[in-house]
Amino acid sequence: MEKYRCRRHHGRSRPRGIVRSVATRDHGDPGDAPTIPPPLTEIADPARPSAAEEARTIGERIEGPLFYFMLAGTASMGMTLAELGQLGYRIVCDATTPLLARQKALRLCYEALAQGLPDPTLAGAYKEEDRLIHQTIELEKLLAVERRTVER
Repeated sequence: MEKYRCRRHHGRSRPRGIVRSVATRDHGDPGDAPTIPPPLTEIADPARPSAAEEARTIGERIEGPLFYFMLAGTASMGMTLAELGQLGYRIVCDATTPLLARQKALRLCYEALAQGLPDPTLAGAYKEEDRLIHQTIELEKLLAVERRTVER
């Protein structure tokens, strides 16, 4: 068997036939790949169903509790929260709308600051918003834990 020097193997000689067989290994004809099986039932409407149609189909076929992940606020659902609840959905999540609302609030805030104007979303209610943040995170409970554990 013919030999050659392989840089990848630190200059050691390797039989040429072994390297060639690895490089030209037969992975089969692409036509031999498994095919997707046909659907169990004919698809009535090949167009993608709406979010509401999908939610109804799932709610009618799968026992709850179910989780619904909306993409753009309640208007994107195509039905009310009460209708989702009747179908067995118990948790409804919207991660996109809060992110976009935060982004818009930041953009408006910095645009106003750049122009020397007050923030349009707060309209000067800084103390009230600060109080609401403390209420949301239950700041007094956190401070009580800190006093008991850190300030001894």
